[in-house]
Amino acid sequence: MEVLSEWSRLPKMDSRGGKFFGAPYRNVEPPTLYARRFTITADEQAEFLGRFAHPRFDELRKATGANQRQSKSWRNMLLDAFHIWCAEHNKCSYFLTLDMKLIRSMQNSKFAAAEPKLVLPSELLDAVQ
Repeated sequence: MEVLSEWSRLPKMDSRGGKFFGAPYRNVEPPTLYARRFTITADEQAEFLGRFAHPRFDELRKATGANQRQSKSWRNMLLDAFHIWCAEHNKCSYFLTLDMKLIRSMQNSKFAAAEPKLVLPSELLDAVQ
């Protein structure tokens, strides 16, 4: 749900092929059950995730830099931490991203090594071929 909420705010994400340019996707279970309304603002989403307390999420929040609330990219880092947590919980092998800073921060983290391997699209293509 968090990905779809984030996706809905991005321009040109719904191509002729459909959501995510026609790539197959499925909803997965969150690492912990929670309930909230779907239509919330980006600020409300960040506040919700910022108050979320769980030991593993706290580790990932530190690893992504989302523990620095004053940062202007705090919301994005919170979402990165949450998405990685969801990927771990669902035993994903890879976490696809274009964010080299995120990949580096997770590789260099003393707080948490992510279970799914964070990869660029070219790396994922190499891995699955």
